[in-house]
This record gives sequence, C-alpha cells and structure tokens, in this order.
Amino acid sequence: MSFLSSLENDISNLPDDAARATGDGVGAVEGIPQDLRNDYDGAKQDVEGIPCDVDRGVDDAANDVGDAVGDVQRFDQGIDNSYDQGRNEGRYGN
Repeated sequence: MSFLSSLENDISNLPDDAARATGDGVGAVEGIPQDLRNDYDGAKQDVEGIPCDVDRGVDDAANDVGDAVGDVQRFDQGIDNSYDQGRNEGRYGN
C-alpha cells in the first residue's frame, strides 16, 4: 500500500476512530460510580473482617505455641526413653 493510499485510509477512518475513542472515554467515565461502589464495598468488607482476622491470628499463634509445647514434650519423652534404654543396656546388657 502506498503512502497516499494509507493516508487516504487513515483519513477515511478518522471519524470512526474518533467516535470509538470518545465512546471509550465516556464508557470509562460512566463506570466510575460503579468502580467507586465496588472499592467502597471491598474496603468495608476488609474493615469488617478485621476482628475475624485478629481472632484467626490469635488462634494461629495459640496453635503454634501448642505445637511447640508438644514438640518439647515429645523431645523430653524421647530423651527419657533414650536414657532408659541406655541404662537398661548398661545394666542388663541388652
């Protein structure tokens, strides 16, 4: 396609392109209220969810502490068992 043909094509498409761009801009502006409503609703849900998030955080921390206590108790029991086994082997030669 020659330069002049391309230019002629661009000029003939100019009204449609301008109308499309204008429509895109209007559509974007018209969507602002819904976008704001969605953002507001999302922020409201985030704020309302804070107490649940805090409770979950406390529960998770308590579970982590409980797991750590359980690990220490199992370690302690394992040490006791190893000690008893070593003592029995030394005493009875098993």
